[in-house]
Formats: sequence, structure tokens, C-alpha cells
Amino acid sequence: MPASWPTLPPPPPDLPPEAGATAGWAAPRLLGDAESRDGVPWARIARDALDFPVPMRSLGSDLRLLELFHGPTLSFKDVGARFLARLLAVPDEGAGGSRTILVATSGDTGGAVAHAVRNVPGIRAVILFPRGRVSEVQRRQFTTAGPNVLAVEVQGPFDRCQALVKGLLGNPAARARFRLTSANSINPGRLLPQTFYYLHLARLLGWGREGGTEPGPVIVPSGNLGNVTAGVLARRTGAPLGPLVAACNRNDALVRFEADGETREVPVRPTASSAMDVGRPSNLERLEDLFDHDHAALAREVPAVRISEDETREAMVWAFRAHEVILDPHTAVGVAAVLRGGLPGRGIPTVLATAHPAKFPEVVEAVLGRTPERPPGLTEPTRPERVVRLEGDLDLTTLAGLLEEGCR
Repeated sequence: MPASWPTLPPPPPDLPPEAGATAGWAAPRLLGDAESRDGVPWARIARDALDFPVPMRSLGSDLRLLELFHGPTLSFKDVGARFLARLLAVPDEGAGGSRTILVATSGDTGGAVAHAVRNVPGIRAVILFPRGRVSEVQRRQFTTAGPNVLAVEVQGPFDRCQALVKGLLGNPAARARFRLTSANSINPGRLLPQTFYYLHLARLLGWGREGGTEPGPVIVPSGNLGNVTAGVLARRTGAPLGPLVAACNRNDALVRFEADGETREVPVRPTASSAMDVGRPSNLERLEDLFDHDHAALAREVPAVRISEDETREAMVWAFRAHEVILDPHTAVGVAAVLRGGLPGRGIPTVLATAHPAKFPEVVEAVLGRTPERPPGLTEPTRPERVVRLEGDLDLTTLAGLLEEGCR
């Protein structure tokens, strides 16, 4: 967690409207210095990481989508992964050997990290993913990335992948030997840049200009809770955002926590919104800290709603029939929360659209009877896959063997 969190002034009215410009303006103000530790300006790192459009789309007069999926892997995870990769690519004088990024993925993080670090000298990535619980498109994005990216297939849900990563990151010998870091949102270098698109949203609604739009609720499809945590941090900078709503699928750890302040082990149940199938979200600890361990305060400020599989499918059908828009199943969870009604605040709600529907063609085909068109950035990889299967636990010796076998 940040030791302190700054208040931002309104952005200058002549700041260019692109999300990258917002990121370049905000980064040095959030990170505390005009330059990074190696003399590379934070502003340049942020602009380079967020060099793709983040447009707003209206679905009628009562709903907006903020499309976060126009980056190279068609997922909102591109923002944080590209920022972090650019930090790690800065030369680290006096430190020898490759840096190893150890990451768990429920789908989109793996592809975003693999693309961000491929062919970057001195960095290798080991990506743990749950067997059979990511889409084929997602899987090939991180299994075919190149020689410095190794995919490790794990038996069990995402939570087991996350626990294995956390366990090894907590091993001082492993951290020293492999120069370990993570690209999950447990790493603040991945989490903090996710505030940039919330600030961009505030600017789209008029922040820093006269005559802005009243901010409505912001609905955040939520699994590991990093996205909504970044939204809380963005609001605490003073950005005029409406209430945050965490839209969960039936793996509803935040809904249950807000009800009684208890965290319980509950088996993860597979859903169409598979990247949100998380039983023990790691960022719940951050949310607890941000709200002084007061679950009632958290529930007031960031209410969580549980969306069923039927509601998710109905939202996808509604968006296509009413507006000829194909939603991915995760964005559909957020849209379903709007269609249900009863959201806090006034103003038009905005749903964060987290992934392109072409990443989930099987789900879209099953619900809508049609296959989403593949954008140019999602061509079928021709490179061979680099995957090994993890049969037991992940310890220092096992990681050494995996790296020796798969990341030369």
C-alpha cells in the first residue's frame, strides 16, 4: 500500500484528450518525483504504456461503456502490464542476472504480461494458469509469446496459482536467486497505473473543464479486486467520479465479506466470466486497509452485487438486440448490474468494458449464435507453444528446473 496518497489538482483544460496524455500528466504527481530512479521521466513511461485509445461508447441514453480493450492484447490488463514492463526494462546498474516475473493468471493478465515483456532483454516471465479455465484465445496469447516467456499449467483454480506465486515470492532465497517480482496486482507497479483510466474517465466527463457532466456510478467487473481498488485510489486523489460498484459473478467473495466482515473458504465455481472466478481475492486485504477494516464502510462506499449466469447471458442478448453491440462475458456482468437497477448515485452509469469479445468466442457463440469478428491484433499465432505442467507445489528447486527447461 502507498504510505501516502496525493490529492490531484484539476487537469489543465488544454491537456490533450487522449488517455496517454492523462497518464503522462498524472504519473509524476502520483509517484512523487519528476523522474524515475534511472532518470527516465515517469510521464514518458506512462504515455508509452497507454498509447492506445480508451474511448467511450453509449448504449442508448442511459448507459455508457468505457472501452479498455484497445491495447495489444485486447484487455484492460495491458495498461498495468505495459507500465510495469517499462519500469523493469530500465537498466539496473550493479544487479546481475535476469529478472524473473512470476505471475498467476485467470486469463487476461497472462497475455498482457507476455506481450509486454517478450524480447525485452534481461526479463523472463513464468506464467501460472489454471488448467481448462481460460479461453483458447487467452491461452495462446501467453503460451506462444517467445523464448523468454514460459507458461505453467496448474491443476486447480486460479486461487491455487495465486497461492503458489505468493508462496515463492515470500521465499527470500528464491527472490535473491531469481530476482523475483510479480506482475499481478499484488505488485503496486501493476496496480497503481490502473488509476490512469479512471482519471481519463473523469476527464471525459468534464473534470478540468467548465460545464462537465454529473458523474454517475462506475460499475467495475470484479474478480481479484485490483480494478476496483485502483478506482478507490483514483477517487481519493480528488477525481470527481461517481460511486463505485463492484459487479461480481457467483464467485462473490466481496459480496459475502461486505455482509458480515468474514472471509471464508468457498470452492470456486466456473462461470462464463472465467477471469473473475476467484475465491480469495488478494486485493481484499488492500480494500480492508483503505477502509480501516470497517466492512460496513466498504459496503457503503463500494457496494458489491452478485450477478447470476442467467443475468450475464441476458445482458449479452440485450446489448446485441438493442444496440448491435457484442459484449464479452465480463463486461456483461457489469451491464447486468445496470439492467437490474438500484444503483447508488445519480447520473448516467458507466461500465468498464474490460476485454474484447473476440477473446471469448466460445461464450459469445453459445449465447448469441455468432462468432465475434477477430480484430487485426488478434491473429492466430503461428509460433509453437511453450507449456509445462506443474504436478506438485512450486518451490525454489522446481522453479529452477522450469527455468532451465523452458526459459533459455
